[in-house]
Amino acid sequence: MGAKVHSISCVSSQEQQIMLLKSLFNIINIGHRNNSLIQWDFLDEGKSDVIIFDYDDNLPVPDVFNNRITVGFSRDYQKVKHLPFFLIKPVRSRDLMQLLSALDDCMLGVSESNLPKIKDVTRPSLAAIQLAQSVYTTNHLDTILEILRKHPKCTIKVQVESSFIYIDNDRKKVFLPDTFNYANFMSGHELNFNPLALLPDNIPLKTVTFADFFYEFTIQQQDAQLLSELQDSSLFQIKQWPQFLNSKNTKALIQVSAYFSKRKATLQLAAKDLSLGLSELIGFLNAVHAQNLLLFEAALPSTNSIARTIQMEPKAAIAVDAPPPPPAKTESKIGGLFGRIRQRLGL
Repeated sequence: MGAKVHSISCVSSQEQQIMLLKSLFNIINIGHRNNSLIQWDFLDEGKSDVIIFDYDDNLPVPDVFNNRITVGFSRDYQKVKHLPFFLIKPVRSRDLMQLLSALDDCMLGVSESNLPKIKDVTRPSLAAIQLAQSVYTTNHLDTILEILRKHPKCTIKVQVESSFIYIDNDRKKVFLPDTFNYANFMSGHELNFNPLALLPDNIPLKTVTFADFFYEFTIQQQDAQLLSELQDSSLFQIKQWPQFLNSKNTKALIQVSAYFSKRKATLQLAAKDLSLGLSELIGFLNAVHAQNLLLFEAALPSTNSIARTIQMEPKAAIAVDAPPPPPAKTESKIGGLFGRIRQRLGL
């Protein structure tokens, strides 16, 4: 079977950078053609399968590149670290060799779990195309949320044993295979994840939002747990109603969304007011938090508890001034005629 041919090009305002990259590519590609099922052509113009985009131009990536693999190209690691593929200037030959090998695997659709791991990660460009990482977890949602925060605007495959999902962290969507089962996914504890350049087009996938996934995952648990960043004693309120694609979730949570949009409430108070089980409410709060729409703060003690505290405190003794002593008794004045005479005489 003949080798497949794909194309690559560079978009940069610096012609010198394009010429240097093209020269290095042509040198590397001679040996690469002899050891790969894919051949690469460097295009000076026209539509290519892969775009090497110069982020040092400080321009947004054009929308026409959305359906093609974009490789970041910059002197600043911070500008391109969120991308699945990138090159750091000045580019070395082995950096480009590693990139072409990773692009080969992407184009061939090889299972990511079977791809060779890159051992040399001393440079950021090589670390960026290390395709799979593993973590041990007992709380899948917390782990997934942490991964999403470390890989913004990336498409990520997350796999637990034979179950897997794809997450588009830029559009806040989750793509589930038709055979996906929440119970199977949460049964394992070794979670593997890796960034992808594109979603696979040979697997039928169902699209849900972050809110759908986090809600449905939570209520499927035997003992529903809040995300570790949330405390059940906090006061919760939502910035806006969460976005569900599953109409069943939307209908089931209309009352809950309206409740938390108008007031602050603890989990227990909401369960009492809405006559709902804690599992559904915990799932709702996790879903809203996954979309960054949740406000929460520590709850203040209630007035009843304050009153009970006051009653339990020992009353301080109140000092009461002693009543003034009664006036001392004096001898009664002598009355009558002789008394008045004596007063006049000063006796």
